[in-house]
Amino acid sequence: MDPDATLPLKESSNAPQDSARTVAARRWSVQDPNRTTRMPTIPPETAATAQSPKAQTSTPRARAMSVLALGATVAGLGYMANTGYRLLTDSFVAPMVLSPDSPLVQANLLTMSQLYMDRATSVGQANGIEAELASDEKGIARLTELEKVDAKALAWTKDMNVAQNSAGNQDLRHISSQAGVLSRMISKQQQLTDMAQKNLAAGVITRADYMAEEQKLNDLRLSYIQNARTRVASELTMHAATLGDQSLSGKGDAPPMPAIVSSEDELGRVEVQLLRLIADKQERLAQRKALQERIAKIDELETQFKGKPLFDAIAKSVDVAFVPYSQLAGVTPGAQVYSCVWGVFSCKRVGRVASVVPGEAKELDPWGFMARGQYAVLDLVEHESAKGHLLRVRPGTSPAPAVQPGRVAPPDV
Repeated sequence: MDPDATLPLKESSNAPQDSARTVAARRWSVQDPNRTTRMPTIPPETAATAQSPKAQTSTPRARAMSVLALGATVAGLGYMANTGYRLLTDSFVAPMVLSPDSPLVQANLLTMSQLYMDRATSVGQANGIEAELASDEKGIARLTELEKVDAKALAWTKDMNVAQNSAGNQDLRHISSQAGVLSRMISKQQQLTDMAQKNLAAGVITRADYMAEEQKLNDLRLSYIQNARTRVASELTMHAATLGDQSLSGKGDAPPMPAIVSSEDELGRVEVQLLRLIADKQERLAQRKALQERIAKIDELETQFKGKPLFDAIAKSVDVAFVPYSQLAGVTPGAQVYSCVWGVFSCKRVGRVASVVPGEAKELDPWGFMARGQYAVLDLVEHESAKGHLLRVRPGTSPAPAVQPGRVAPPDV
């Protein structure tokens, strides 16, 4: 036998019941200091374990605990990784509850009331201006007709002056002819009267006959005097017609006709009033345009105000959130809203984003700093979550299952 060969161990009476660890322990050996052969032996701790049935059953439990600890560690790391990822991708918003009693809503209601009053005032002023414009239109039309009438009156004066001049010339010729006839009749009647006087002295005729002849002579002389007066009146009329003709034609230094002066004065008054009405009309047109633009602006502001949650909050409470521009990318209609402990842990769905209100606002952000952003209307199933200082909006999430009012939405990461 080889002295270096390993001597087998004696099998104990309970060898079939040896544990795997006892079998493995047989592979251990020690060197006997008095012999050159290697003596197999069992380590003390292995022997003690092999002899303890309780130790034999604790080994699988330790392995199970190790597996559980490893699984918990992996789960914890996964949870932390998912939490960190959500912190980077979620949008943080500052919730608020707008109610009819909110100071902000009351201030906007006061502003809206002032807009309504301004609009009513502007509409009243516009209606008044419309009435004044209608009056100005009638006045302008009337003065325009008067202006045309005055122009026609001036033409009539010119035509009448020409006719008077022509008639005066003819009248003077007739008066001159009449004067010549009367002069000859007076001369002949004078001769007859002288003859009657001689006949009266000779006793041929009676004194009555003489008086009749003398009466005829006096009548002819009276007619001649009347003819002279008519001629003077006709010459005066002709002189006025001549001056009028010179005045109308602009020849010489003839003074203007009184009729022309009166007509031009009336025409000037009409023109001045017409210019005033035209200027007044232009001013009122400008005022009407300004009022129409103001009314349109008020209507536009009213439309914009009605599209904001502040208008809805006049009648009922509205859950909204202020979204800073830095967080706006992930806030879209339909995105899910989450409420978290300390804003980080134990997040659960509490609603969704109903709409994003256009227009810029300036409010405190979720971290308490003044920032610029927009409002978002929230559709919350847990309205109490709107009283917190921040909520998280998760972009790209599928719609949450319907949650009846009064029930709590299922928790989420």
